[in-house]
Amino acid sequence: MKLFIYGNPADCTVLLSKQIERDGKDHGVECHTKFILPNRWHYPLFDETDFHELKNSDAIVTFGTWGSNHPSRQWNQENASRNKQGLKDLVNQFAEKMAKGFDKPHIVTETGTYSRLRANYVFPTSKGRPRYYRMGLNHWVYGKAQWLDKKYFDFDRHTQFKDQFEINYEVSVPRTHAWQNNTTKNGKIFIIPGLEHDPTSTVRPDLWVKETINELRNHTKRKIVIKSHPLSEIDFVGIADEYQSVSVSKPGRLQDFYDQMYCAVIDNSTSVFELVDYGIPVFCDRFSFGAGLGNIDLSHINEIKYASKSQYTNWEVAMSHTEFSVSEWNSPEIYTYIKKLINYRK
Repeated sequence: MKLFIYGNPADCTVLLSKQIERDGKDHGVECHTKFILPNRWHYPLFDETDFHELKNSDAIVTFGTWGSNHPSRQWNQENASRNKQGLKDLVNQFAEKMAKGFDKPHIVTETGTYSRLRANYVFPTSKGRPRYYRMGLNHWVYGKAQWLDKKYFDFDRHTQFKDQFEINYEVSVPRTHAWQNNTTKNGKIFIIPGLEHDPTSTVRPDLWVKETINELRNHTKRKIVIKSHPLSEIDFVGIADEYQSVSVSKPGRLQDFYDQMYCAVIDNSTSVFELVDYGIPVFCDRFSFGAGLGNIDLSHINEIKYASKSQYTNWEVAMSHTEFSVSEWNSPEIYTYIKKLINYRK
């Protein structure tokens, strides 16, 4: 197997490249690595060697998203040395086009998925170790990518994750799920938009919030709270003022508001993992990681689907195969997983 590791360096792709350097030959694995760094923007994105290596590779491996229309992620030579996000988006768009042009599987890595539930047990989350990185075929959003599943493994990743989690953080993780949202008349609907420059969002967050409120008001009079991303610069207070019984939450972690939540509404955010882990039902986009739990239609806001314990466990098992720990990225194990994902395409 020959990999072309390209673009934005991250822990997972850097570790993969170094691992192949160490023992790739012993496992029949080689790679050509080209990282594009913000302070090296004047280097060519691709040269004749890269074309040759990609043509003769089995897959291209990248880290990060692409396709943002936000001005902050639009790269040009005038802002080249300052606009790291713009460069990352440009590089990943280029990688996606090259993968399609050469008809190569595109292994897309991004920040963690299922492991985000650690926010319910560890604070600050920056202390959360080990880190996990998702790995999908051709995309980073659940419903737009192909992912590995349990049939490709000879051990229980779901149980292993929780066992290791309890050891790492010296906490107890519930092994039986329970829904515990606020179903009283005081329970509120929390709308949780993404960041305005993140292409993971299907619609610009301010427009999405308005569309969501308008749709909810066709079906419920429950109070609505907008919980914005801490880095967002959108004036959600101004949006809330256009409606009755809609407000913006005070700054804080999601966990600070659990006792108020009837449910949450997200687009494609990975906040779904910590929300449902605690027991908060989540309405989401049909491509979201949470879509498998059944709440994708806001017209059913008053008839929430509560996954049974077995249904929820099956969903957790599927999610536990979407990401891999740093120790796995730093081990020959990762070769097997990448080969399996490439073979999905065949």
